[in-house]
Amino acid sequence: MLADTFKGSNFINYNPSVIEGIVLHRKLDEFIDNYPSFIKLKQLLYPVLGKFASIAVDMFFDYFMALKIKNLGADYHKYCIDLQEEYQLVKNELTPDMLVLGGLIFERQWLLDYTTLIGMENIMNQMSGRVKNIVHFSDAIPVFENNKSLFTEEYEIFYQNLITIFPQQL
Repeated sequence: MLADTFKGSNFINYNPSVIEGIVLHRKLDEFIDNYPSFIKLKQLLYPVLGKFASIAVDMFFDYFMALKIKNLGADYHKYCIDLQEEYQLVKNELTPDMLVLGGLIFERQWLLDYTTLIGMENIMNQMSGRVKNIVHFSDAIPVFENNKSLFTEEYEIFYQNLITIFPQQL
């Protein structure tokens, strides 16, 4: 998510782990944005969110990913703490936009919120504020709930392909 705020390709001033994270994030974004399941779900949300539908689908995929980490037996809370510690290690190398978003993610515990629909609604309401309430991301929740089996099925297909293409990174 932090890599979304990084513009351009001038990585000279960043340590290798930050560069690796930005490059991987961009590869994943490109894969996701062009994946048929993602496109199908984006079209489902388009009547509610317009051009912002892809952001909501991405957030729902994050929701499923967080649940998957929990269901694999991982200590998700510890996973979130570890990510925050990694963030603290590279914080002084991040752009101002990355710092703002990082602050939101960790101070408001977005990573923990991703594991529940109530938490997702909370994040979506905050995201609406970031886009000056042009759109209300939480309007996607009823569409998601009414089509949860479709979202789940499409995510699972997507995830199986994702781990085949990016096995070392996941």
